[in-house]
Amino acid sequence: MKVTKKQLRRIIKEERARLEKQRANRRPLKESIADMQDYQTLIERFAEQLAANFEDDMSGMYDEEPDMFSQPRAEWEQEISAASNSLVGLITQAINKTIGQVESELHDGQFSRR
Repeated sequence: MKVTKKQLRRIIKEERARLEKQRANRRPLKESIADMQDYQTLIERFAEQLAANFEDDMSGMYDEEPDMFSQPRAEWEQEISAASNSLVGLITQAINKTIGQVESELHDGQFSRR
């Protein structure tokens, strides 16, 4: 069976309209699974552990290459601490955003094998 370009365009247009209607009729998620306490605790622990590893590695750099630094060690440690705190927030935010995105895609049927 041959499908003409005109028929193919019509089929695509109809399918796109059907998908848009489906998406419009779907209720938005009231709450993400990432908002659940168990997930929040897990995400926070992961972010804090990663930041602690980051702190250790950055602190070790001072011991390995002291000539690379213009500031005293105490100042470097304060900078590491501030960067680590920022890292925890950024990691937590990124993970929550990603979980919400994947969860939304799941609810939209984007992982369906139809």
